[in-house]
Amino acid sequence: MASAHSVLLCAALSIALLWLLFPRHVNTPAAHESTSKVQKRAWPKPPPDYCSARFTGEEGVGPEDLHLRGVALVIRHGDRSSIHRLTSEPTSWRCEATKGSAAADALSVIAKGFDVRRLNTGERLARVLRSAAAANGDCEPGQLTPSGIVQHLTLGKHLSRAYAEILPKVGRERAAMGPLAPLPVYVRSTDYTRTLLSACALLVGLLRAESFGPAPPSRISIDVETNEAVDVMHGVGPASSSKVRGDGGGERQRAGLCAVAALHAARQQASIVTTAPLRRSLLDVFGNETGAAPTTHIADALYARACHGLPPPCTPRGCVSPSLVTRVWRDADSVYCRRFAGADGGLAASKLSMLPLLRTITSKLTPMLSSPTAPRIALFSGHDTVVAPLLAALSALSAAPGACRWPPYASHVAFEVWHPRHAFKAARNRTANNFVRIVFNGFPITQYVDGCDDEFCPFPSFMATIDALEAYFRDSCPDAISTLAVQPPVS
Repeated sequence: MASAHSVLLCAALSIALLWLLFPRHVNTPAAHESTSKVQKRAWPKPPPDYCSARFTGEEGVGPEDLHLRGVALVIRHGDRSSIHRLTSEPTSWRCEATKGSAAADALSVIAKGFDVRRLNTGERLARVLRSAAAANGDCEPGQLTPSGIVQHLTLGKHLSRAYAEILPKVGRERAAMGPLAPLPVYVRSTDYTRTLLSACALLVGLLRAESFGPAPPSRISIDVETNEAVDVMHGVGPASSSKVRGDGGGERQRAGLCAVAALHAARQQASIVTTAPLRRSLLDVFGNETGAAPTTHIADALYARACHGLPPPCTPRGCVSPSLVTRVWRDADSVYCRRFAGADGGLAASKLSMLPLLRTITSKLTPMLSSPTAPRIALFSGHDTVVAPLLAALSALSAAPGACRWPPYASHVAFEVWHPRHAFKAARNRTANNFVRIVFNGFPITQYVDGCDDEFCPFPSFMATIDALEAYFRDSCPDAISTLAVQPPVS
């Protein structure tokens, strides 16, 4: 009998030990880590292109008989923390750059090399050129990460090589203006920390840290429009603002100054519907509140995690599988393409919304061709919702191969202006002899722009396209005409 008791006692102890070693499934995110579902916490392979635009390409490449006169750059900010949150699982993006790292070194140059000023008045604004972080160093929503700083630092170094022909002119023009003169570049940004820092990091790479010196006599000024509602960087059509809490925490929509653009955009938006199978899959994982959100919001949070090697999210309902992630990302690309280049109103809205920004860009390009004192570099720092509709307004978003999708972090559009190297002196400043070349993320796309059939488009042909857009804009958007930049005379 005692032996039987001993056997039973040993069996009970064995069962208890097995219970401790292999607990039953519990519906919590942590439990997902301890079940077979952990196998699903993986991202699709290879990593998404969205995490970074490429930093090699064909910027500044031209034939022997042309020389570069200047360039206007339109960029998307670099890698950032997520604006949207999917679950209560803790996630963190580090905002503090490691001491001695490239990002930390760039930040030390940025702190002494730049000012932020109000557009039109030049009033100096109190802006902290450092990402907002919690006490533990984690990023607040929508903040540029150290990776984002390095992305634009790297892009700037690539562009420094690509545009080596015009950089000495920048230095000579500064020297001619006197030792206290700032570097002769024009910089404009939306009023977000992530776009301001991205502009600074790019310029540190482009102009090299030595250009700023140990104690530069004059800082580079960055112009911002503090009122988002009238900032042409965001367009004059419907737009979103992520200034819900600081620079992130969600998005708010606004109609914009051009009512006709808003009507076109609303018509396009009504035609964009997530497929029923994808919506069911999202509801199955996230439930009604998050699962019913726009797929671009869900994709934003997934991208932000994937780009930092954080695992896909889990909920008590299950984990996000690689196949579901792929479907969400593909749908988000499709939404961006149709939203800005769609035939149901998206393309028309982009043409109207972005014309004022295009006019601002041409107001910087034209003097590069005719004035010896004009800045040779103009930089406009914005968002995906600047780059995509800008390309769409030129008809290049849908026409250029691989462009009609969500622009990656650090995406960049270069508007280069070129002049014949051996032109007659009498014809030196005539725009008929000049060309524009447009490059998106390293690939020439000029030939896909309305009115341009070649990689080097005659400047008058390009300007005729912008003039036609302006005529359409003036007929459709009378309340937004005041946003048009004054155009310099064409010599």
